[in-house]
Amino acid sequence: MSGIPAKPPALVPESFIPAYAANWPSLKAEGEYFDFSSWDFEASASRLAGQGFSLHRPQKVPQGAEVSLLSELGSHFFPKFFSSLKSSHPDKALAFHSLHVQDGFFVDVEPGAEAKIELSGQASSDSCLHHAIVVGKGAKAEISLECSSSGAGKFLHTDVIECFIEDDASLSLASVQGYSDSDWSFTHIYGHLGRFSKFFHLAGAFGGAASRTRIENHMEGPHSSVRSLQAFFAQARQFSDLQASTYHHVPDTEGLMKAKGALTGSSRSAYKGYIKIDAGAKNTVTHQNGKALLLSHDAAANVMPALDVENNEVEAGHGAAVGELSEEELTYLRSRGLDVETARTLIVSGFFDETLSDFPYLAGRAKVKAHIEKRVNALKPNRG
Repeated sequence: MSGIPAKPPALVPESFIPAYAANWPSLKAEGEYFDFSSWDFEASASRLAGQGFSLHRPQKVPQGAEVSLLSELGSHFFPKFFSSLKSSHPDKALAFHSLHVQDGFFVDVEPGAEAKIELSGQASSDSCLHHAIVVGKGAKAEISLECSSSGAGKFLHTDVIECFIEDDASLSLASVQGYSDSDWSFTHIYGHLGRFSKFFHLAGAFGGAASRTRIENHMEGPHSSVRSLQAFFAQARQFSDLQASTYHHVPDTEGLMKAKGALTGSSRSAYKGYIKIDAGAKNTVTHQNGKALLLSHDAAANVMPALDVENNEVEAGHGAAVGELSEEELTYLRSRGLDVETARTLIVSGFFDETLSDFPYLAGRAKVKAHIEKRVNALKPNRG
């Protein structure tokens, strides 16, 4: 991997910025049980004048693929790849992001090509990064994108990832948010699926004193399928707000959403899963499930699934659960000779493994697993 001093690109052409962005100071940053608007966005805007981040891409990119920076591209790039923001409802974080984008990755996988690509970004101050991934017709891509921070302070990070999976194409994407626990993070990820396309997405949310993740998948081509998986692990006083949505616009599509989260300390989380099946989307098969595991008496979680169905010729379902460690499992493992701390960490790791195993890109899965294991190991008492 090579570090690239990412330079701010030319301003995004005004015609491609959402109309609501002009009023960003007066907008609210939506959230469940948390006021995300309380962040000092004006202070962040002043700090964004500096270059407080670097982007890393492979020195050698697979044949048939291209990895560029937004700052290397002309204005012709923006009409298509800011489309998700223009169609989104007014939100302070998105409006702020669209006006202050500094840079980001553009990944283009040519039709019929196959590519495995690892990307990362590191921030030392506030950052606004916008990424776009295009997987051409019949292509197959496995991509990981990991974001982290190293600065001493309290900073804001907005990240948008737009994914365009064309007809007969497949994308496995592992996106990992690992910012400092003192920062705030707003992440938005959009998937647009063509005919017979497949999208496997594993999103890990681990950093940030307050973090908000929004995932939207739009089934725009018949016979497309999406597997949207989320993993989060909150500790101390962190607040994690996640929302995953799948929109079935056309017939004969499949969707699966799974979320697993663990909470320690006095952390809080809110997860909302939303499935929308349009009137013309018959033969849809879609399901969602959200689970949260409370590892301390002071932690709290809310899991809220929702279905919005306008066609009767479909199969749709949802499930939700919030619970504590199983005393039965702990007792069994202790009867096999394990101490209580080891038994506890094994149960927590296994809790996540069931969801991680649904993600086919092993290298991407490993990146998310590493963050989980780091948090799991922190559960063990320090005997030094």
